[in-house]
Amino acid sequence: MDEYTSSRLAVGPECPSSLEEVVRGGRAPCGIGHDQAASSDAGYRCEAVAHAPHEGRSVSLGLRFAATPRLALRWLRSRAAVIADQLDAQAARPVRRWLSDHAAHEYALLTLARGDSYLFTIFDEAARYTLSVSPAWNTK
Repeated sequence: MDEYTSSRLAVGPECPSSLEEVVRGGRAPCGIGHDQAASSDAGYRCEAVAHAPHEGRSVSLGLRFAATPRLALRWLRSRAAVIADQLDAQAARPVRRWLSDHAAHEYALLTLARGDSYLFTIFDEAARYTLSVSPAWNTK
């Protein structure tokens, strides 16, 4: 697939970023880290999930809360970069294109600022990764 997909709904470098890494047992999925506020009054809920459609499994790659849309997008971009580093060149190409697409980032910021969720999806042959940011007060 040569295009990236984004719409509406993020994981720290210490979290595994591929489903294979988790399944192999090399690292366990992680949740909210000690430096990440888990309160419901945090502005934005960021999450990354790996889906293995052929196995019917999903694995959480992490969860974080961010105070502003810009901080949430920064976290989403950092997780996308970590995942892209582990993909083959063809699968990583659309992710790298999105990482340098300032118009797409402005769209994401505007989407979050108006109270909607933003979702970025990464595809490879074996898995689908969804990186999402949602306003904590919004369950869309």
